[in-house]
Amino acid sequence: MVLVWLELAPLEEMIVVATNNSDVCLLILENEKLIVPIALSAFHVSQNNRKKLEAYCGALVFFRDGSARVIRKIDVLGFWGETLGRKIISALSGAHKIVVQFDSVTIGLDEFKSLIEEYISIDGKKGEPYLPQEESLDNVFERVRNAKSFEDVFDNVNIPSAEDCLDVL
Repeated sequence: MVLVWLELAPLEEMIVVATNNSDVCLLILENEKLIVPIALSAFHVSQNNRKKLEAYCGALVFFRDGSARVIRKIDVLGFWGETLGRKIISALSGAHKIVVQFDSVTIGLDEFKSLIEEYISIDGKKGEPYLPQEESLDNVFERVRNAKSFEDVFDNVNIPSAEDCLDVL
């Protein structure tokens, strides 16, 4: 089990999310009808401006262990990096350190399965889907419907490794 720290502002409290050997979660943007596999590191750095970051507010974030969060707010803290050299590189690349504020949300397994089917179906119709499936959607959806846990759903959907996921907001 891998333990990952997520920083919450404004009190900068730390919470631990157990992700069962995974540093990837699923982010669902309902207003844009997107499902995106996202590395947990993305909750600490952004290359977007404040206006674009606001689009993530209200997004659902699902973890393999069944926990879910809603993004309440994203604060930009300044350029990413601890040293002057890293901050200069960040200024040139537009990378900012961010703090994401989450609210807990309870979503049952059946509702999660429905969301996965809906959003993967939409995603599959795109020229370059975020979650390309290696087999027919009917087979994937059948396995998702038969899944007994959130982890089973994650295992039955072709989620890439963290290196191939969104790693900045």
